Amino acid sequence: MLTTNVNNIKNIYLTESFPNNPKYFTQENISQMLVLPQGKPPIGSILSVSIGAEIISQRLVQTHIGVSNEGVISPGYKLIVEIKFKEKIRYSTKGCAEYVNVLNLESEIYSFSIALPCEICGVNTCELERRNKIQVIPYIEDVYTKLINPCTILQSITFFLNTVIK
Repeated sequence: MLTTNVNNIKNIYLTESFPNNPKYFTQENISQMLVLPQGKPPIGSILSVSIGAEIISQRLVQTHIGVSNEGVISPGYKLIVEIKFKEKIRYSTKGCAEYVNVLNLESEIYSFSIALPCEICGVNTCELERRNKIQVIPYIEDVYTKLINPCTILQSITFFLNTVIK
């Protein structure tokens, strides 16, 4: 678990330490507007954000091998990864700093891809996926959270998806 303090908001990332020498990965960022559910007291200030990521599914798709005019390399396969974020936001109620509420949220599902070669360590990539030897591990790198108004939060999550071969 990693902890940072940004804009007087304590951020707790439910992640392991970052990998050494990652080979097959992607770094991504999502921004979202979070709206307080009806019936919840308005937000005075955000105290802390605890966030974790969950891989929902992954599938391997074959692509052409080559390099685009822009220099993008397509090595033969893409691992399509679907991920969602679960978080707990602790906040004080507007007008009453001593009253603390907790907002449990689950994001929509996002889809990302990681380029993989046709073979990894001499084994066909399709065979590795068929044998469930390819695992994607999410790492939260940063969370920016800003209160827009008492019922709306702007949030930006930067994360790293690392592919490991078991």
